[in-house]
Amino acid sequence: MPETEIQDFEKVVATALEKKGWQITFPPADTQGYDFEAVKDKICAAVQVKNWKRAIGGPQVSQFIDFLKLPMGSRFNQGFFITSSEFGKKALALAEQKNKKPMVLGVFQKGRLSLLKK
Repeated sequence: MPETEIQDFEKVVATALEKKGWQITFPPADTQGYDFEAVKDKICAAVQVKNWKRAIGGPQVSQFIDFLKLPMGSRFNQGFFITSSEFGKKALALAEQKNKKPMVLGVFQKGRLSLLKK
């Protein structure tokens, strides 16, 4: 997928979160591990966005959970993983596991953001 389409999807998801009351901050372009930050009340969430046609699998969610455990992910107290497709069974199971930082999965389709787990 062209880089402009990836960035456009990130901005569309960020706008959807802003409409739900979140403050959005984009990191420098070469930042690894997350696409942008969302802050609301006492929640500071790292947001990972994937504009994929195929389902998100366990490895992608696992990698994001691992990022949240690293020193560079330590300032976040929650993670959002949002896709344009769907989540596979392993990804759903990983998100449901008790982690130090809660994981929220979301699907953005047809202009609407639906959070699967809060």
